[in-house]
Amino acid sequence: MGENAILNANLAVQPLGDPIYVDDIGIAVNKGNGEMLDRLNEALATIQENGTYAEISEQYFGRDISQ
Repeated sequence: MGENAILNANLAVQPLGDPIYVDDIGIAVNKGNGEMLDRLNEALATIQENGTYAEISEQYFGRDISQ
């Protein structure tokens, strides 16, 4: 993510306006491995609900990137 690079490189630039595009991020799971898919989705839902996702996002990106 370019925004992360800007923040970590201490560049004298700032984001202006909305991004041109947003990358969707996914986790690959072997086809047919429904149990793993269910467990991943459950874990993601849990950290989103309990605020851990936003906390991690704030730590690394300075904002909640899930919004």
